[in-house]
Amino acid sequence: MKSLAPVLALAALAYSLPPKDGVAAQVGDQTIFASEVREAANGLEGNPVLGSLPYPERCQRILSQMIDDKILLVRAKLDTVVVNDADLTSEVEARMQEMQKSFGGEEAFRQYLLMHLGLQPSDMRLRILRQIRDDRTRTRVREKYVGRVQVTREDVQSFYAQYKDSLPSMADQVKVSQIQLKLEVLPSRDSVARAEAVALVERLKKGEAFADLAAKWSQEPNADSTKGDIGYFKRGDLDPAYEKAALALDAGQYTMVPVRSRFGWHVIQLVQKKDGEFRTRHILRLVRPDSLDAARIKGQADSLRLVCQNDTSAFPRLARQFSSDHASAAFGGVLGWFAMDKLKEPFKSMMEAIPEGQVGEPKLLGDAWTLFRVDKRAKNRQMNLDEDWMLLQNYAQGIVSQKKLEIFLQRWRAETNVERRMDGKAIAAGVPAPVAP
Repeated sequence: MKSLAPVLALAALAYSLPPKDGVAAQVGDQTIFASEVREAANGLEGNPVLGSLPYPERCQRILSQMIDDKILLVRAKLDTVVVNDADLTSEVEARMQEMQKSFGGEEAFRQYLLMHLGLQPSDMRLRILRQIRDDRTRTRVREKYVGRVQVTREDVQSFYAQYKDSLPSMADQVKVSQIQLKLEVLPSRDSVARAEAVALVERLKKGEAFADLAAKWSQEPNADSTKGDIGYFKRGDLDPAYEKAALALDAGQYTMVPVRSRFGWHVIQLVQKKDGEFRTRHILRLVRPDSLDAARIKGQADSLRLVCQNDTSAFPRLARQFSSDHASAAFGGVLGWFAMDKLKEPFKSMMEAIPEGQVGEPKLLGDAWTLFRVDKRAKNRQMNLDEDWMLLQNYAQGIVSQKKLEIFLQRWRAETNVERRMDGKAIAAGVPAPVAP
């Protein structure tokens, strides 16, 4: 079974608030409140493993899983696994904004917190930070001891055979396919940029200073002041082609042949290597799509849409032939089923506007024009192996991962002081736990 962290994240308003119904369990220095268990149990109605259990039994199972989650936090302290709070700031703010929006704005949310929970927004930020930090910490412990689990086709089929009768009904679903046409420049423009970079290499060979040429000719922002110096980076931080070429140089050397990255053509000079980091200068001749490229690719998307309007069976063939998203192209463009109430904008509005069996107008999303087709709509449907493989694979992966983690948990449970103060029946009934002396 997968960790309860995602479920608890959805219940962030209740998570770690001082509840009135007592402590369900104490795990080392970690406390589990009964209200947390009930909150998680209420969020698992559609879970294929726990959702069909009687409520008291569900609470009992969730409490056991929460205890294991707390044991992971205890283990993290012993292993000095640390998550930097500074790295979580953007996620905390995104969570806060999402909750503010659900309450109708920042002021309405603040009033709710104050009236119902006795909290200020700053208090809630701290609580959300703790939740996300704990989630990340548990993930790192799992990664350390279990690693990334790969499931076989047989694992997924076995999971489906065991749980198919309890899999939740999927309400208000839409099945979507896509053709993605990435914006690309014409080959002639790429050739011109490369020729410009080659000419700069020749000027370097004749003795001109790299910094001077970078300040004048590099198309990177602020190159006139930085003179092409981008500072120190660690391995893996930069474009792979750029990094490979830079690390093949000795300090002071530059690339004799221009290097192509996703940004354009580079002439690279290695300034220094130290402590696993490297510092470079570069001269960049940009190769980026412009408005003419966008118009050209949109014209191609319009043509493909017209073909699909005249031949409703053409979409899978065209997706395999033209789509730049190779993963979906291999399946004729099929992305799968989505719950309409879970889709975010602008995708929700886009799907609502496309009739079943039709292809919508091209949409510029990121660096690609995308054609979406609504293959089917369903008010209620059951999951199956053919159409929900990825979701079922995730469920199966969670179970296989938990089985591997269980080997370690058996030892850690014996090494951790765990005090259960309530059972599932008492938690479900809302009966306060006895006060510890």
